[in-house]
Amino acid sequence: MSGPSQATVLLDMLLSEWHIVQDADEFFAFRRGRQGVGQPFTRGHDRSSVKSWLLRAYMSSRGSVPKSSAVTDAIAAAVAFAEPIPDGRRVAQRVANLGDLVVYDLGHELVHIRPGGIDVMPTVPEGCWMVRSTKLALRQVRPVFGRDGLSAIRGLLNVDDDGWLLVTAWLVAALRSIETPALTLRGEQGTGKSTATKMLVRLTDPTTAETRRPPKSIDDLGVACARSYVVPFDNLSSISEQLSDAFCRIVTGDADVKRTLYTDADVTVMQYRRPLILNGISLGELRADLAERILPVELTSIPADDRLPLDELWKRFERFRAAALGDLLTLVERTLSYEQDHERPAQLTRMAEFHRLCWALDAVTDHGGYLDAYLAAIDTMTVESIEDSPVARAIVMWFGQHPDRDRLEGTSSHLLEVLGGTVAQSGRPHELPDTARGFAEGLRRAAPTLRAVGFETERRRDPASRSLRAFSVTRAAWD
Repeated sequence: MSGPSQATVLLDMLLSEWHIVQDADEFFAFRRGRQGVGQPFTRGHDRSSVKSWLLRAYMSSRGSVPKSSAVTDAIAAAVAFAEPIPDGRRVAQRVANLGDLVVYDLGHELVHIRPGGIDVMPTVPEGCWMVRSTKLALRQVRPVFGRDGLSAIRGLLNVDDDGWLLVTAWLVAALRSIETPALTLRGEQGTGKSTATKMLVRLTDPTTAETRRPPKSIDDLGVACARSYVVPFDNLSSISEQLSDAFCRIVTGDADVKRTLYTDADVTVMQYRRPLILNGISLGELRADLAERILPVELTSIPADDRLPLDELWKRFERFRAAALGDLLTLVERTLSYEQDHERPAQLTRMAEFHRLCWALDAVTDHGGYLDAYLAAIDTMTVESIEDSPVARAIVMWFGQHPDRDRLEGTSSHLLEVLGGTVAQSGRPHELPDTARGFAEGLRRAAPTLRAVGFETERRRDPASRSLRAFSVTRAAWD
């Protein structure tokens, strides 16, 4: 009577040593009985992969090499034994936010940060599901505390004082794994946008791919998010409507559902919340919903006598990197403690968690100014969004020409005609949509921007027609 097949033996070996879990449509493997960091389950053939471990275990036990088909069958079968993560938690990469505890993966040790203390330990805490992608992730330096390394890094970045406050707040938000606006580094050619991006990546999520080319598709973006925590894109010149929507979902952590390849009805769920860095001379026209999730920082030109050779710049950066990381992790601890002991602000902006963080940073640092810098950045993006939206621009212009009016209403065709006349009187190019449908879509997208500057939009059925929709734009009454 023959014994169990090679695939069955391999499967028993795998499941006795590894716990397979599922998060959305991805699978991860964790060693049983160890509070360690896991790994993507279906990763390739590198030495640390589950597949390589399985080959070594079989050869050590049986003294022979298993058939490749048996290994493939065993790994495929193991997926059927995958369990959901308890308590609805998500698998974390590089940073895990457990509420009153933040865990930061250095690649060889883990930093446990809680209100009142910071510890560097070899294990993850119970209930924390953290994975590491060895193909991209690099080890982080061990933080050094109390050396004021951030001030030295400040001298290497050509940003003004408000820009530095925004960069610092973004770094702390990334290290806390809260909802973080996409950091947008803008500036003319030669202002060091790519170098600045690499510095910020090294301070948060060291990787072999410190900058990435702009994604050509949502699938490309999904791959970038799957194996990196901080996702940096270099030299963007425009953002398509599809990518704009995807960036918004990545900032907030909303899911994206698409049809699974080579199937008719099955779907694949992609859900990531990642700190984004977008850099470019100009990102082109931004949709209002993405503009609300942007943190703009301008890089100033570098005078010739202040420009350093690149190797010298990186030597200086690496000299202070560990101390700067220690400063940032200290700010993580201080803001956690402050938020735990104080009621949150009564009014919060769209990016509420980041707003609250800036409020806490004002309280725990000597200089403050973080929240004012953030609110000024929001105002900057609002003004730019109005300029980027022909519909919003025309509406603001119309109310400017009619200071005694507080309401504009009518069907989309009527409003398009009225606002077209307004634009013509101003002498500006006519950039309004050509169709009533296009105008209605433009008004819908402009609604958040208009609301930010005191205009409420409403859509309702036109009382004169059963088939047409009417719109109204109302100017808020100011006290």
